[in-house]
Formats: sequence, structure tokens, C-alpha cells
Amino acid sequence: MRNFKNIFKKIVGQKIFLHYHYCNALIAATWYGFPSRKIVMIGITGTKGKTSTSEMTHTVLQNAGLKTGLIGTAHFKIGTDIFINSLHMTMPPVWTLQKLLARMKKERCSHVVMEVSSEGLKHFRHVGIDFDIACFTNLSPEHLPSHDNSFENYKKAKGILFESLKKSYKKENQQKIIITNAEDEHSLFYSSFWSQIKKTFGISKGDFHTTSYELKNTESVFSVDHIKMTIHIPGVFNISNALLAYAIASCCDVSKDLIKKGVESIAVIPGRMERIDENQDFDVFIDYAHEKLSMGMLLETAKKIKNPAGRIIVLFGAQGGGRDKNKRKEMGQLADTYADFIILTSDDSYEEPPISIISDIAQHISSKKENQNLFTVVERRDAIKKAFNLAKTGDIVLFVGKGAETTMITNEEIIPWDERAIVRQELKNFLKSN
Repeated sequence: MRNFKNIFKKIVGQKIFLHYHYCNALIAATWYGFPSRKIVMIGITGTKGKTSTSEMTHTVLQNAGLKTGLIGTAHFKIGTDIFINSLHMTMPPVWTLQKLLARMKKERCSHVVMEVSSEGLKHFRHVGIDFDIACFTNLSPEHLPSHDNSFENYKKAKGILFESLKKSYKKENQQKIIITNAEDEHSLFYSSFWSQIKKTFGISKGDFHTTSYELKNTESVFSVDHIKMTIHIPGVFNISNALLAYAIASCCDVSKDLIKKGVESIAVIPGRMERIDENQDFDVFIDYAHEKLSMGMLLETAKKIKNPAGRIIVLFGAQGGGRDKNKRKEMGQLADTYADFIILTSDDSYEEPPISIISDIAQHISSKKENQNLFTVVERRDAIKKAFNLAKTGDIVLFVGKGAETTMITNEEIIPWDERAIVRQELKNFLKSN
């Protein structure tokens, strides 16, 4: 299917191909009766943090008594009902998207939180969706091959979400709102678009910012608006995500006390710094990090929260299928800097040989020696076993790249792969045999 789309695009040309996407989105929205016009639509875009912030926001709004839908990379949610997103797409195809919104409307969701990707915006999947609150997390080079290898094109593509507010359907008693990360250098670009209300957030500055915070290996404690709250997920980046969720909920007229209650009820974000605990004497985390920014934040967090005598063991690969190859260099260099042991393995390789991707990463790892503290294990399950065999008391073991995905794409085949379940099972097997 992927090759067919590429061939079709070459035959008809880029402009006609995009025009087809626009018309298809408009037809789908018309067919389902523009369901988003009866729902408060919250769109969250940025390079990193979309999934975590969306999941947090859904939990906070739902706990505050607002029946809320979620359309995200890991899950679709309608109230408390959860459905796995197995599409390998942040924004589903337009017919799936409008069908989901129609069901959410039918089941009386008052709010919907939606992850919005540059790829989806470029292909007009937002057409026929009337957003009310547009949010920006952060921006760094990612998905550039999909935007003619231009960071500026990538940046502008995300701006489409904010631009859409001016022409979107005006709903009774609902203002159009933009919320941006005050600590990101691109914040001013996204806040420059029209809206009735503009708000900012950030760790140290913004309308919603922390007055103090503390990082622990199982949680993060922070204060905002004179309220101290705890999120049971480590990492300063998760405090930033929680602050955006706080800002969104505040703009939805949720009280501070209810926001605090919602935030503190969050025990896990699937595949995002997700702890796997089987009473082992070392820490295990699964994370979706697959580029420089997220990999760097993950490894920095591991360094801050690990036992002083502990070591960092990181397992990762990189995606094929036309993804930005420069990520391989950047991730390899970061792992070389922060990790004590590196295990290189397969990810979604698509039609590219996994060993070729691994070699691209390995050539940028200079301080490690093969089979001493750098290991190549092509089969990912075997690589997971290797990581556990290396682990000692006080270590942190990071399984990076797959997160909460439930499939792996290799040689144009889609195979079942639930990293969270596999890691847990292999950890149990390791503990039994030791």
C-alpha cells in the first residue's frame, strides 16, 4: 500500500495528490455531519509531548466530570472506553477520524483531545474538524523528509492547526484559544495566529509555570498556582507536559482542586517513561523516544534519577522507510555520551535491512567497544534478553523506540509486537532463572 501511494503520487503530481486529500477530508466530514461542531475540540501539536499531554489532559477532564474523547498515537478513548491505535499513525485517515468523532458525539462527549501531526496537517486530515483550543509543545527537526527536508516547511505545516482557528466554526459559549510553550524559541510564531485568548506555559516562565519542582525516580513533584501536586512519572519533561494539561483544563473552566486530583490520578502514560516493575533490584523503563530531543531528555532524566552507583543500559534502533537518517547519528552520539552500555537492535526497518540501520548508528559511537559495552543484537527479543543479562543492582535499563506500539514493520511485513508485554515477560523469565 505504501509503495502504491508513492507510485500514485509520482503519476498524478504533488498538487493533485494533495487536492485529492483535501476533497476526501471534506467529503468524509460532510458524510458524518461535521460532528466536531458539537464538541469542544482540543488540538495538541509539536515534536515531542503530544501523546503524554493528550493522555494527561483526557484524564484530568474526564475526572472533572467532562465526558472526553481522545484521538492519540497510543489510544483512542471515548470516556473510559479504550481502543488501541494500531495504525502507526498519529492522525488516522479522514474517514476513520470523522467516524470516531461521530461516535464521540453520539456518546455525548463534550470535549475531545486530539494529537495533531505535521504529516496529518500537510495531507488535510484536519479539514472538516473545527478546533477551539490549539496547543504547541515544542519544535525540533523531525519528519523532515516528509517536508522536502526543510525545517521551515515542517514548522509551517504545524502552523496550519493554529491558522485554522480563524475560519473554524464558532461554537456557543466557546472562545478560540492558543496555548504555547513560552520556553520554546518557536512559541512566538504559533502565538502570532489569530485567537481570542492566548496563554503560555513553561517550567520557569509563562502564564502557567512552576515555582518549584523536585525529581524522583518514581515521580515528579511541582507547584503551580500555589498548589503542590505530584505526577507519578519521572522527568522534568513530564512536568512540562502536566503544565500544558493544567493550562488546557484551566481554559475549560476546571477548578484547581479538580486539576490536581486528575493529575495525581495519572499512574502511567503508555510507552512514555513507563516503568516495568516485577520487584527487580534495578529500574526498567519503556519509552517511545526516536529522535534527538526525546532521546536526550530520556537519557538526561535517567542520569538524574539513577542510583549513584548504578549504570545506564540503553537498547534502541532506528526507523527505516525514508525516515530522517541523520537521527541515527544523533541518537548514537547521545547514547555514547550518557549510557554505560548500548545494545543496538531492530526497530521499524520497513524495506531497509536492519543491520544497515544498526551500522549507521554504530559508526557514531566512539567511546564504546564491541562486545564489551556495545552490542549488536538484530533480533529485538534477544536484545531485550541481553539487556537483562547485563543489568545489576541499582542500574537503569531503557528500552527505547517502540513505546506502546503493538506492531513492528519490517521487510514490508507487519508483525505483532507489544514491547511492554514482551519486556515484562522476559523480565519475569530473567528473575526466575537468577
